[in-house]
Amino acid sequence: MRKLLVLLLLALSIPALAQSPLVPGMTPVSCFVENVTATTQCFVAPVAPFRIYITALILSNEATTAQSIQIVSGTGTNCGTGVAAVTHKIAMVTAIGSVTSGAPTVFVVAPGQAVCVSPTNATAFGASLTGYIAP
Repeated sequence: MRKLLVLLLLALSIPALAQSPLVPGMTPVSCFVENVTATTQCFVAPVAPFRIYITALILSNEATTAQSIQIVSGTGTNCGTGVAAVTHKIAMVTAIGSVTSGAPTVFVVAPGQAVCVSPTNATAFGASLTGYIAP
């Protein structure tokens, strides 16, 4: 019984992954945008020299017309200044469809840049991105 109590106390003292860095210097991040029709910020810009590493993404076309969706970086409101492509334009050729990518995919964003999701048409889309912030 005493060993069980010690194990329980030890387990409770270990922080959860969402509350602590993956390794020293790395902080996990995720974002979610739903039913938007214009370029929308997903991650705020970290202070340089830190940058965002995107390790997984889910993009969905929520409109009845085909469109492309692209991950971009930049500064200012919704990455409006200094826009740079992080991914190519990902074609959503079917109405109401989705694209998924997961680890070990890593998209590296320039230091001090925010991450946004941008459609080619002003029609509804959604996105979920996960990754981490590190130098």
